[in-house]
Amino acid sequence: MSTHTAAASLSSRQITVSRVLAAPAALVFEAFTDPAHVSNWWGPHGFRTTTSEHDLRPGGIWRFVMHGPDGIDYPNLVRYTEVDPPRRLAYKQSGDRPNEKVSFDAEVTFEDLGQSTRVTLCLTLPTPEQRDGAVAFGAIDGGTQTLQRLGARLTSIVAARQQVSLSRRFNAPQGLIWRALTEKDMLARWFVPMECELVTQEMDVHVGGRLHETMRCQGTTHTFTGRFTAIEPKSRIAFTHRWDEPGSPETEVAIELHAAGLQTDLTLVQTGLASPESAQSHAGGWASCLTRLDAKLATL
Repeated sequence: MSTHTAAASLSSRQITVSRVLAAPAALVFEAFTDPAHVSNWWGPHGFRTTTSEHDLRPGGIWRFVMHGPDGIDYPNLVRYTEVDPPRRLAYKQSGDRPNEKVSFDAEVTFEDLGQSTRVTLCLTLPTPEQRDGAVAFGAIDGGTQTLQRLGARLTSIVAARQQVSLSRRFNAPQGLIWRALTEKDMLARWFVPMECELVTQEMDVHVGGRLHETMRCQGTTHTFTGRFTAIEPKSRIAFTHRWDEPGSPETEVAIELHAAGLQTDLTLVQTGLASPESAQSHAGGWASCLTRLDAKLATL
């Protein structure tokens, strides 16, 4: 058999779908192989997936059930044959029922395009007839929808990793914490990280009011500006935040307070950061500020 004939024979048994996703290859591979992510996107629209066993290595298995929107469950069994993160994944898949006859080989490639990735899913069925039957059953549309759902999941993952979310319980009443957030003299005592010192601070606490601060950290001066976007007395305050540096994005910071007896639970969320690394850096800075706030409250 010639190489051309062999390739044509193989092609007649294959189904291929591909999509470019807005995430780096390592993250796409993680989302494709971590059951915690897979449960949110695997399968066509309307499907849910429950994993009972997962061992990501050559020879390892993945046992899962796809729950259809019509209430029908589809048990599946995957046996990994190749695991090469973040470039390639290969496995054999079949139904996980006695005497199951449907099976196929799958190859997934993750082409690194920088900040995006081309994912190509190629299924090889035993015969051309089975391939045609799978197409008639909706395999191409199903694969396309599955990669669409993966893209949506990646968007959520990227957004979550580009934000800060911190919670802290303070041994102080809610009214005192609110004063620490909204009164200039009190804010000046804690609104910089532990390793920094406050240089200047301006604030006009009303919706649309300006917030401006300059701090010095290990000899380097940093300035940010913002505007208050929401004020709910004693419960929530939000403001924009932009560093006075080239290319710095405007982010949103929201702080909520909830009374817990004589104590107060504070939650801080900052969204719109440029990267996971920036989110990690800001999380460290905010955590340090809250530690300083806790220390100052102890003196009041």
